[in-house]
Amino acid sequence: YDFLHDSMLYPSRSMEHPPVEANVLFDISVVVPTYNRASKLEMALSYFDNLKGRDDIAWELIVVDNNSTDQTKAVVENFIKKSGFPTRYVLQKQPGTSAARNAGIAVAKGRWIAFVDDDCYVDMTWLESLYKSIQEHHDIIGIGGSVLLFNKSDKYVCIKTDTTKHTI
Repeated sequence: YDFLHDSMLYPSRSMEHPPVEANVLFDISVVVPTYNRASKLEMALSYFDNLKGRDDIAWELIVVDNNSTDQTKAVVENFIKKSGFPTRYVLQKQPGTSAARNAGIAVAKGRWIAFVDDDCYVDMTWLESLYKSIQEHHDIIGIGGSVLLFNKSDKYVCIKTDTTKHTI
């Protein structure tokens, strides 16, 4: 699992073709694609409950189920019942992370779209930091950031910190 201080953030539509205001209800849409990771997803979703500024920022959470065969749908439905912010479940039957992300983009109502993986835990200040960056830098077209490892055994698989070869 990884802690995200920042993640990828993009404008939801081309700046040449700004969104129709009636379709924009939020500043940020957060898309979480997932496939057969119900237990990891449940933990990842719990971190959204503790975000600083979550009640002060217009945002939504969209979980895109990439046709899971485990309890993913039930995990998301239970989370929706107890979450105090707009959260949606989307089923995407076409396999692949790209298809899931695109399904999230298609239903997003935010001016900006952020992507978070289903095995990542967002830092408490993550949403505030994204929102602050958007407000301060109107000309940005994307934001990327660091990932701090929670599971140190992921280190050599996920993040290259030196040039030494490691056997996995």
